[in-house]
Amino acid sequence: MRNVDTALRLVFRGRGYVVGAVATALIMGALYAWAGQLVTFYPDGSVYVDPDPAHLAALAALALLTGLVLPVQVFAARRGAWGVRQAGTGVMGLVAGIGSLTCCSPLLIPAVLALVGFSGTTLLTVNATLYRYFAPLALTGAAFLLLSFAFSVRDITRACALTHRRAPAP
Repeated sequence: MRNVDTALRLVFRGRGYVVGAVATALIMGALYAWAGQLVTFYPDGSVYVDPDPAHLAALAALALLTGLVLPVQVFAARRGAWGVRQAGTGVMGLVAGIGSLTCCSPLLIPAVLALVGFSGTTLLTVNATLYRYFAPLALTGAAFLLLSFAFSVRDITRACALTHRRAPAP
């Protein structure tokens, strides 16, 4: 737990990382809200907001986790304490998160399937299946984001400890 506190203090002492975290969380929240059709804008100007607490909680959790993880990963990359583990688990978390909130919008998985040549009927079936597995996909996305965060924190604190040990004695 001390490593998490140390890493967060190192990362978020710079205002740019704080702004980046807030901006990322807001952008990802908007993306998740649109992808999951939690907020729908109609051509006549009306707006529909899905009040399902589980979907709203998943949206908030995934957006906040993405806002937390991305600046930590950028910090690790800029300090040279970066590994493939962070990038892979972070991307998998984003994909699973978007997949969990995708209902009928052609985003990510359906778009890739359409690019490969799947029919419209198949895409509707995939969307319905993804929507049925909302909870496991949302939990998987959150787990991958937390795993990526843990890898990044460990590598940041390890890099700082090695730098501290190598410092020449006065």
